[in-house]
Amino acid sequence: MQNISDNQRKASAAFLVIFGVVIIFLGVRSIVRTVKAPFDLPIFEEGPTAEEIFNRELAKKDTDSDGLSDYDELNLYRTSPYLEDSDSDGETDKEEIAKGGDPNCPGSENCGGAIISNSSGGSQTGSASIPSNTAPQDFSALKGVLPENPTAEEVRELLRGAGISEEDINKLSDEELVKLYKQTLNAISP
Repeated sequence: MQNISDNQRKASAAFLVIFGVVIIFLGVRSIVRTVKAPFDLPIFEEGPTAEEIFNRELAKKDTDSDGLSDYDELNLYRTSPYLEDSDSDGETDKEEIAKGGDPNCPGSENCGGAIISNSSGGSQTGSASIPSNTAPQDFSALKGVLPENPTAEEVRELLRGAGISEEDINKLSDEELVKLYKQTLNAISP
Protein backbone atom coordinates (compact mmCIF):
# COMPACT_ATOMS: atom_id res chain seq x y z
CA MET A 1 0.00 0.00 0.00
CA GLN A 2 1.03 3.50 -0.66
CA ASN A 3 1.59 5.94 2.05
CA ILE A 4 -0.54 9.05 1.87
CA SER A 5 1.14 12.14 3.15
CA ASP A 6 -0.43 14.41 5.73
CA ASN A 7 -0.83 17.19 3.17
CA GLN A 8 -2.81 14.89 0.87
CA ARG A 9 -5.04 13.81 3.79
CA LYS A 10 -5.64 17.43 4.76
CA ALA A 11 -6.42 18.37 1.16
CA SER A 12 -8.82 15.41 0.82
CA ALA A 13 -10.55 16.28 4.09
CA ALA A 14 -10.85 19.95 3.07
CA PHE A 15 -12.29 18.90 -0.30
CA LEU A 16 -14.87 16.64 1.41
CA VAL A 17 -15.85 19.40 3.84
CA ILE A 18 -16.24 21.96 1.05
CA PHE A 19 -18.15 19.42 -1.07
CA GLY A 20 -20.43 18.62 1.90
CA VAL A 21 -21.09 22.30 2.59
CA VAL A 22 -21.95 22.90 -1.09
CA ILE A 23 -24.33 19.90 -1.10
CA ILE A 24 -26.05 21.08 2.11
CA PHE A 25 -26.33 24.65 0.74
CA LEU A 26 -27.90 23.44 -2.52
CA GLY A 27 -30.27 21.12 -0.63
CA VAL A 28 -31.47 23.90 1.69
CA ARG A 29 -31.85 26.26 -1.26
CA SER A 30 -33.96 23.68 -3.12
CA ILE A 31 -36.20 23.13 -0.09
CA VAL A 32 -36.67 26.89 0.40
CA ARG A 33 -37.62 27.34 -3.27
CA THR A 34 -40.10 24.46 -3.07
CA VAL A 35 -41.75 25.95 0.02
CA LYS A 36 -41.90 29.50 -1.44
CA ALA A 37 -43.04 28.50 -4.93
CA PRO A 38 -46.82 28.53 -4.25
CA PHE A 39 -46.58 32.03 -2.77
CA ASP A 40 -44.56 33.45 -5.64
CA LEU A 41 -47.36 33.12 -8.19
CA PRO A 42 -47.82 36.22 -10.30
CA ILE A 43 -50.70 38.45 -9.26
CA PHE A 44 -53.11 38.94 -12.13
CA GLU A 45 -55.14 42.07 -12.63
CA GLU A 46 -58.79 41.58 -11.90
CA GLY A 47 -60.87 40.84 -14.94
CA PRO A 48 -64.57 40.23 -15.26
CA THR A 49 -66.11 37.90 -12.71
CA ALA A 50 -67.77 34.67 -13.74
CA GLU A 51 -71.15 36.28 -13.05
CA GLU A 52 -70.36 39.23 -15.34
CA ILE A 53 -69.26 36.90 -18.13
CA PHE A 54 -72.39 34.77 -17.62
CA ASN A 55 -74.66 37.84 -17.72
CA ARG A 56 -72.97 39.13 -20.89
CA GLU A 57 -73.58 35.79 -22.56
CA LEU A 58 -77.23 35.80 -21.40
CA ALA A 59 -77.66 39.29 -22.87
CA LYS A 60 -76.56 37.93 -26.28
CA LYS A 61 -78.91 34.93 -26.25
CA ASP A 62 -82.63 34.70 -26.99
CA THR A 63 -83.38 31.03 -26.38
CA ASP A 64 -87.13 31.25 -27.08
CA SER A 65 -86.75 33.68 -30.05
CA ASP A 66 -89.35 36.10 -28.70
CA GLY A 67 -87.19 39.19 -29.21
CA LEU A 68 -86.16 39.56 -25.55
CA SER A 69 -82.68 38.54 -24.40
CA ASP A 70 -82.44 35.75 -21.84
CA TYR A 71 -80.86 38.26 -19.44
CA ASP A 72 -83.83 40.64 -19.71
CA GLU A 73 -86.31 37.80 -19.34
CA LEU A 74 -84.66 36.50 -16.18
CA ASN A 75 -83.63 39.76 -14.51
CA LEU A 76 -85.91 42.50 -15.81
CA TYR A 77 -89.24 40.98 -16.75
CA ARG A 78 -89.09 37.74 -14.69
CA THR A 79 -90.37 35.70 -17.63
CA SER A 80 -89.25 32.33 -18.96
CA PRO A 81 -86.34 32.45 -21.40
CA TYR A 82 -87.56 29.09 -22.76
CA LEU A 83 -91.16 30.07 -23.61
CA GLU A 84 -91.88 32.88 -26.07
CA ASP A 85 -95.27 33.31 -24.37
CA SER A 86 -94.61 32.88 -20.65
CA ASP A 87 -98.25 33.24 -19.60
CA SER A 88 -99.66 31.18 -22.52
CA ASP A 89 -102.22 33.78 -23.59
CA GLY A 90 -101.30 33.78 -27.29
CA GLU A 91 -99.12 36.92 -27.33
CA THR A 92 -95.35 36.74 -27.14
CA ASP A 93 -93.69 38.29 -24.11
CA LYS A 94 -92.23 41.08 -26.26
CA GLU A 95 -95.65 41.92 -27.79
CA GLU A 96 -97.23 42.16 -24.32
CA ILE A 97 -94.42 44.37 -23.02
CA ALA A 98 -94.66 46.64 -26.08
CA LYS A 99 -98.40 47.07 -25.36
CA GLY A 100 -97.72 47.81 -21.67
CA GLY A 101 -99.16 44.48 -20.57
CA ASP A 102 -97.76 42.00 -18.08
CA PRO A 103 -96.06 39.06 -19.83
CA ASN A 104 -96.61 36.96 -16.70
CA CYS A 105 -100.35 37.59 -16.50
CA PRO A 106 -102.67 36.08 -19.12
CA GLY A 107 -105.09 38.27 -21.05
CA SER A 108 -106.81 41.07 -19.21
CA GLU A 109 -106.47 39.53 -15.74
CA ASN A 110 -105.10 41.72 -12.95
CA CYS A 111 -102.25 39.78 -11.40
CA GLY A 112 -101.17 42.66 -9.19
CA GLY A 113 -97.62 43.06 -10.50
CA ALA A 114 -96.03 46.24 -11.69
CA ILE A 115 -95.21 46.27 -15.37
CA ILE A 116 -91.68 47.07 -16.35
CA SER A 117 -91.06 48.27 -19.83
CA ASN A 118 -88.16 49.54 -21.80
CA SER A 119 -88.55 53.19 -22.75
CA SER A 120 -87.71 52.42 -26.38
CA GLY A 121 -89.94 49.34 -26.59
CA GLY A 122 -86.92 47.06 -26.95
CA SER A 123 -85.07 44.91 -24.50
CA GLN A 124 -81.96 46.94 -23.91
CA THR A 125 -80.56 46.22 -20.46
CA GLY A 126 -80.37 49.12 -18.04
CA SER A 127 -83.02 51.44 -19.48
CA ALA A 128 -86.03 50.08 -17.65
CA SER A 129 -88.87 52.37 -16.69
CA ILE A 130 -92.45 51.94 -15.58
CA PRO A 131 -94.83 52.89 -18.37
CA SER A 132 -96.96 55.95 -17.77
CA ASN A 133 -100.15 54.03 -18.61
CA THR A 134 -99.70 51.68 -15.63
CA ALA A 135 -102.20 52.43 -12.89
CA PRO A 136 -100.92 52.44 -9.29
CA GLN A 137 -101.75 49.24 -7.46
CA ASP A 138 -104.04 49.10 -4.42
CA PHE A 139 -102.12 47.30 -1.67
CA SER A 140 -104.55 48.09 1.14
CA ALA A 141 -105.52 44.40 1.41
CA LEU A 142 -101.97 43.63 2.51
CA LYS A 143 -102.31 45.81 5.59
CA GLY A 144 -104.57 43.26 7.29
CA VAL A 145 -102.22 40.38 6.43
CA LEU A 146 -98.91 41.92 7.49
CA PRO A 147 -98.12 42.34 11.19
CA GLU A 148 -98.38 45.93 12.42
CA ASN A 149 -95.64 45.76 15.08
CA PRO A 150 -93.16 43.12 13.94
CA THR A 151 -89.78 42.38 15.48
CA ALA A 152 -86.67 43.07 13.41
CA GLU A 153 -86.25 39.32 12.86
CA GLU A 154 -89.83 39.06 11.50
CA VAL A 155 -89.09 41.90 9.05
CA ARG A 156 -85.85 40.17 8.02
CA GLU A 157 -87.79 36.94 7.43
CA LEU A 158 -90.36 38.77 5.28
CA LEU A 159 -87.55 40.33 3.23
CA ARG A 160 -85.81 36.96 2.79
CA GLY A 161 -89.13 35.50 1.62
CA ALA A 162 -89.40 38.30 -0.93
CA GLY A 163 -86.02 37.37 -2.37
CA ILE A 164 -83.92 40.16 -0.85
CA SER A 165 -80.30 39.09 -0.40
CA GLU A 166 -78.90 38.60 3.09
CA GLU A 167 -76.18 41.12 2.25
CA ASP A 168 -78.76 43.84 1.51
CA ILE A 169 -80.82 42.98 4.59
CA ASN A 170 -77.77 43.22 6.85
CA LYS A 171 -77.00 46.75 5.64
CA LEU A 172 -79.76 48.09 7.89
CA SER A 173 -79.89 48.04 11.68
CA ASP A 174 -82.83 46.46 13.50
CA GLU A 175 -84.28 49.88 14.28
CA GLU A 176 -83.98 51.04 10.66
CA LEU A 177 -85.66 47.87 9.39
CA VAL A 178 -88.64 48.19 11.72
CA LYS A 179 -88.95 51.94 11.01
CA LEU A 180 -88.90 51.43 7.22
CA TYR A 181 -91.36 48.55 7.50
CA LYS A 182 -93.83 50.70 9.46
CA GLN A 183 -93.41 53.62 7.02
CA THR A 184 -94.09 51.27 4.10
CA LEU A 185 -97.10 49.75 5.84
CA ASN A 186 -98.53 53.23 6.49
CA ALA A 187 -97.85 54.29 2.88
CA ILE A 188 -99.91 51.43 1.42
CA SER A 189 -103.01 52.14 3.46
CA PRO A 190 -105.75 54.11 1.68
